[in-house]
Amino acid sequence: LQAFLPHVESLKYPWYMAFGNHDVCVGGYLTKSLYLDIVSKHNENFKFKKPYYSFVPRKGYKVIVLDTIIDTRITSNGNIYPEELKWLKEDKSKKDIVLIFMHVPIVEPFPSEGHRLLNAGEVQAIIEQYKNPIGVFQGHYHASKIRQKGNVLYVNSPSLVSYPNAYRVVTIKNERKKVIFEIQQKNTRESNVRALAKMMVFSAKLYSGDEEDQNGVYEIKK
Repeated sequence: LQAFLPHVESLKYPWYMAFGNHDVCVGGYLTKSLYLDIVSKHNENFKFKKPYYSFVPRKGYKVIVLDTIIDTRITSNGNIYPEELKWLKEDKSKKDIVLIFMHVPIVEPFPSEGHRLLNAGEVQAIIEQYKNPIGVFQGHYHASKIRQKGNVLYVNSPSLVSYPNAYRVVTIKNERKKVIFEIQQKNTRESNVRALAKMMVFSAKLYSGDEEDQNGVYEIKK
């Protein structure tokens, strides 16, 4: 963490974080509270005291960052604790474009009992009760997958550290009657690393996804 932060300090744009399952030490030194304290010292925009939070980046938009990480035992499964679920229900926004960021996904790109969000159905029910445009951005599985369910767009993003060694650029256009999500997937320029990483996975297609899982334009009516 200390080695990584100087790199993101040089970014020209505000940046935020969501906890991943490798970001805390269960029963050890690096707790969630210490992690947040370290990040806040390197980021003037980040003054949140809890691992889940929300803010308004500009009028008409609401960003919600969820903490899906179990920190009481070593596991790759995720869970959202009751206190956070209660907060999510109360932190609703019925008119804005809502962008939700989380590590362990609500909608899996492929089934994995050892990685899934244990109360995914409960969280999904809270999100899908609203009719305004919602984008949910997820990770954890290192796989590219995009699924639209009515007014909710579920976007699973790949990983930079394993194949397909890629990241996403998402452009959101707020028009009068609809919201347009333009999604691009960009590969790392480290072609040798990417070639080696491809040989280490049992199914490159499973992680890279189809073309519509990598790049596309998705519309949600208001």
